[in-house]
Amino acid sequence: MLQLSTETVAPGSYIFVEDKEPKDYFYIIREGSVQGIRRYSKQSRTYDAGSVIGVVPCMTGRSQTESVIAKSQVTLVKVLRSQYEEFIKGNPTIAMKIVQMLSRDLRSFNEAYDKKTGGLSRMKDRTVKLYETARYYEEKEMTDVAAFAYYQYMKEAPDGMYAGECRRAYEKIQSKSHAVYLEPAEETNRFYPKGTMVFAEGQTGSEMFIIGSGAVCISKVSGGEEQAIVYFKKGDQLGEMALLENEFRSANAITTEDSNLIVLNRKNFDLMVTTQPQYILKLTATLANRYWYSYRRYGNACLSDSRERLVDMLAIQVEMKKEGNLRPTNYETGLKVQDMMVLCNLEGAGPDEVLYLLQGTQDVAVNGGKVVIKNVESLLKQAEFYRKKRDKQTV
Repeated sequence: MLQLSTETVAPGSYIFVEDKEPKDYFYIIREGSVQGIRRYSKQSRTYDAGSVIGVVPCMTGRSQTESVIAKSQVTLVKVLRSQYEEFIKGNPTIAMKIVQMLSRDLRSFNEAYDKKTGGLSRMKDRTVKLYETARYYEEKEMTDVAAFAYYQYMKEAPDGMYAGECRRAYEKIQSKSHAVYLEPAEETNRFYPKGTMVFAEGQTGSEMFIIGSGAVCISKVSGGEEQAIVYFKKGDQLGEMALLENEFRSANAITTEDSNLIVLNRKNFDLMVTTQPQYILKLTATLANRYWYSYRRYGNACLSDSRERLVDMLAIQVEMKKEGNLRPTNYETGLKVQDMMVLCNLEGAGPDEVLYLLQGTQDVAVNGGKVVIKNVESLLKQAEFYRKKRDKQTV
């Protein structure tokens, strides 16, 4: 039988400290309230009884993402990382609350990042993004992808400003297209040929997917260019935020190989929560890792100096792979100068300026067009110094 311990914390005491080492546990607040604070973003929020704190560092093994201070005397229930799967079995409602909290906070972080960097936000009509996506892929002669995006625009905005143009374009390429599952289907096991779209940015979502075989690229189209965000392979999951929050898709998903996907809708997802705790454990860890990356990416955007942002983004890449103990010389990141421009939102600087900034950084070199970290330990310390300087400036 699962045994959980409790702790009592006095008012004004720190429970977690931002940027410090992670713990192998998180807390559920039984009584009292605490305040969560992030220095660089000047964000503050209150957590009351029933709230969960410290999940992201616990599940990712990475640094604390906020400082948490007791506002009153607080009684906390302690859940160890090793206990979580067993905890899910007896507390599926709380497990779902954790997953939904992570999904909601992740979307909020992504929107804050988009707003800060001038990207797509809720203020921009999401259907325009569908239209722009469809046009881009038609020009690239990716007919299957374009047809899917055009169809979704017509479905989402039948009377929209681009409805007529989308209809004509769709009718023109429909006969040449092999787009699949333009509408949700009953099948829970679906085959998507290579180069077909699973969902489009701006599309309303009601399903999530687990890759049974194959591979999927998550990307965005911005400024007339496609930006690959992440590549998913067998066993990975995608689209869960739309399912959990009944929100529109925040990126495109396109298969890079013939792929078999397992589809979860609200009905079979709720069943899985109660019958397959190991899946919810993996989903929690996945969302926590994505949340941590969004937290660090937003912090990177808050750095005012371009070179500091480049160094910090390279540190993020190392930390994401949990490779802080790499050999101190010649770590090949696999990233190109263009990749660094996109990751740090420095497209306006131009590739030559970004190359100059990288080559002028003591711990970084560019060999064969790829970025190499010459001294990982030194680079991580330099990035930490830049973050501390940022935090002092925003206090």
